[in-house]
Amino acid sequence: MIKLVVCDLDGTLIDRDEIIHEKILSKIKELEKNNILFTIATGRSNFMTHEFVKGLDIKIPYITNNGAVVSLNDKDIVRHTINIKNIKDVLLKCHEMGITVIYSLHGYEYTLEETEWITKEGNAYGNKIKKRFPTDEEWNGLEVEKISILDHKKENRINFIVTDKDMIKYTSMTEYNPNSFEIVAKNVDKSSGINYLMNYFNIKKHEVLTIGNHKNDIGMIKSVYYGVSVSEGHDDLKKVALITTEKDCTDGVIEAIDRLCFNR
Repeated sequence: MIKLVVCDLDGTLIDRDEIIHEKILSKIKELEKNNILFTIATGRSNFMTHEFVKGLDIKIPYITNNGAVVSLNDKDIVRHTINIKNIKDVLLKCHEMGITVIYSLHGYEYTLEETEWITKEGNAYGNKIKKRFPTDEEWNGLEVEKISILDHKKENRINFIVTDKDMIKYTSMTEYNPNSFEIVAKNVDKSSGINYLMNYFNIKKHEVLTIGNHKNDIGMIKSVYYGVSVSEGHDDLKKVALITTEKDCTDGVIEAIDRLCFNR
């Protein structure tokens, strides 16, 4: 019997319109009536997750920053960090090349420079990403939750980070495509948050349902028995998922819950 449902946010629970539909709220209430817990696991920072946590009325711990942070009531209860000193050369090289570098610090997101990507995409984020270049002192010890590296020119200029010895030693990387990477601490991904939740609630792998759509969800899909990809999920995710839904986004989430929690 499933006791906990953990769902990815972007491209899974919500579409690009970022609307929380009433039908998913009703389904979450149905889960609660059947004593099944519901929470989210997202790559977003805490600040960019807050409104969704509020809108979904989540009262249990939730996972952000691709597993680097677990929070409850807007307070971090788990925080895995990267010391930027260890990958300073890579970050500065990207900065010098005009590549966008965004880092998450205490729940907020900052950029080293207002690049073309930041200018173009700023409105989509409500201008929430602020420019903040670390001081000399911070370059020698600032601890951040997550780093995103984005090449708006899409010229495969950042592939070098995959083989960089410091990146390999100190970080875990998710490559969405050759021009987009997200980076967290070594041996951290969404499964880190899932493992914490299983211990927190004293439940087993076969009692958890995880639902996702992209490569950053692979860890949490593999970490439990009931790992699901929505229909438009990445092929790499579908390969490790127990099932792939026939429907996408919200409808796919509801399909997975009905099928695996309620045998419909």
